[in-house]
Amino acid sequence: MWDESKCDRCGDCLVKCHYVDYDREKAIQQVTDLIDGKPAEILTECVTCCACNEYCPTGVNPFDLINRIQEENKSLPIPEKMVAWMASGGKLPTEIIRGNESKPVLSMCVMER
Repeated sequence: MWDESKCDRCGDCLVKCHYVDYDREKAIQQVTDLIDGKPAEILTECVTCCACNEYCPTGVNPFDLINRIQEENKSLPIPEKMVAWMASGGKLPTEIIRGNESKPVLSMCVMER
């Protein structure tokens, strides 16, 4: 859980992120903007991998803050196709049916190319 009292605004959480290319100055500005409630680029650049929580040297859990603001502002663009795919999860088979061992197996685990 995000704990602002532990944050020293060092920027390590975003400098080490593999999905954005922030130098220390930009990372510190992004963290400061998040804390101050200002628009921050990271809200649309974050891919929600949660690694920033691991990179934070003080255990602040910056992803929790990023994700909370993303949800509040609806700033994490999730494509409609992905929303529909995730919604279809409840329609997948939920039981294993034993087939004929002499015939090939059909895997229901498929991904689009």
